[in-house]
Amino acid sequence: MRKYFFATLWIIVCGLALLYTGPQAASGQETVPGKVPLYLPLIRSNDQIPQSEVNALIALYHSTDGDNWYKKDGWLVSELPCGWYGVRCAGGHVVSLELPGNNLKGELPPEIVDFVYLETIDMSGRYLAPNELKGLSIKIGNLINLQSIKLKYIQLTELPEGFGNLTNLHVLDLSNTQLARLPSEFGNLTNLRTLDLSSSQLTELPNEFGNLTNLQTLDLRSNPLTRLPIEFGNLTSLQTLDLSSPLTELPAEFGNLTSLQSLTLNTEQLTVLPPEFGNLSNLQTLYLGIQLADLPAEFGNLTNLQTLHLSDSQLTKLPAEFGNLISLRSMLLENAQLKVLPSEFGNLTNLQTLQLSGNQLAELPAEFGNLANLQSLELRNNQLKGLPAGFGKITSLQTLYLNGNQLAVVPDEFGNLTNLQYLSLSDNQLAELPATFGNLTNLDVLFLYNNLLARLPQSMLRLQPQYFEIGENRLLLLNDPDLVAWLDSYDPGWRATQRAPYKHFVPYIFRP
Repeated sequence: MRKYFFATLWIIVCGLALLYTGPQAASGQETVPGKVPLYLPLIRSNDQIPQSEVNALIALYHSTDGDNWYKKDGWLVSELPCGWYGVRCAGGHVVSLELPGNNLKGELPPEIVDFVYLETIDMSGRYLAPNELKGLSIKIGNLINLQSIKLKYIQLTELPEGFGNLTNLHVLDLSNTQLARLPSEFGNLTNLRTLDLSSSQLTELPNEFGNLTNLQTLDLRSNPLTRLPIEFGNLTSLQTLDLSSPLTELPAEFGNLTSLQSLTLNTEQLTVLPPEFGNLSNLQTLYLGIQLADLPAEFGNLTNLQTLHLSDSQLTKLPAEFGNLISLRSMLLENAQLKVLPSEFGNLTNLQTLQLSGNQLAELPAEFGNLANLQSLELRNNQLKGLPAGFGKITSLQTLYLNGNQLAVVPDEFGNLTNLQYLSLSDNQLAELPATFGNLTNLDVLFLYNNLLARLPQSMLRLQPQYFEIGENRLLLLNDPDLVAWLDSYDPGWRATQRAPYKHFVPYIFRP
């Protein structure tokens, strides 16, 4: 019995060996020990996709070091290629290859041309896990059905000849590569809607770039671009644009981009905006991190603007037309050189967030009190000596920074700001607070550090802040037992930090 058992087992083993090696011998293909052959007859289309596409998938695996991919579920194991990780099929063909952040190394194989129905490629790397692909196959230009290519964070230095044949592309992401130039044929990609070339090495754009008239989203930030071609003004479908590169000027034709809704332009080299900038009347969001010394009057034409960031500029004043930006909800204009605000600033009645810290403002216009919808206001580190009488009308305020100024008094109307939750009046020259200060019963955080306060109003007893600082004042002679007990409760170390009444005031800055 044992003899028959081993004989049967030997026949089964030999049969299995013939089943595997027989077709290979028939195909005449040599095998390499320890290496999966390029053509695997055992992995057939199974009526899912043509055998040519199966072979192309196998070629892709080997040419990009598939053995070391992070994820390779099914690859060269399952007989159903459409179930392999990152492969999607439709209509009997491979239509999508998505292997982002998967440790691909090497080059895309020439067999990629066999994916004639391919619509999507994503072989991008990640910031901390780049794919070490070395460029693109010269045959990628034959994949004319491609609609989306994402190849960010790969070792791409140039585009292959024929790339301009991909005229059905809608989405192209070549960001964070070493791409230094675009061929003139790039202008043939006229169906592009979204283009990301950020964080590359582009020094210029070809004139043909202006042919991409269907572009809606364009990201060119962090490139060494210093100029734009005049034809850039032809991109009249653009809605979102990031041009944060070392541009030295904008062409007048930039004003033709009238569909723009969001623009980011951070560059220290740009100091002037052309008057035509005012034509961008559909802008809703504008980030300008540039060294502007002046705004053109036409800036006031941007009447749909809702968010404006214009910090770190050299602006000393704003044009009267600035008051036309009546749709503004949020404005950040910090660390500039502003010395005065126009009276028309009070027209910005829809403002909810306003940051004007780090300027040289000595006063606010009387119309400032018209900003009745303000919820957050930052005016720290200016030179304010007082607040306008109408300041108490801004009753929606919840957060208010006035620290680092030269305020000597707070008006009685200040007590109308009953919705305040955060208030910083530190590092001023306040000698007293009005009796109405106790109306601010919603305060959770209150900073009165480093002033000249020698007494406090009884109304302070109504306040119950969660966090309170009143150090570096002149309260040593305070003799109201109730107020002393209140101080002990909310700032237990207040006595140790008080100055004698005659001690010279030393201003502090950059307090919360």
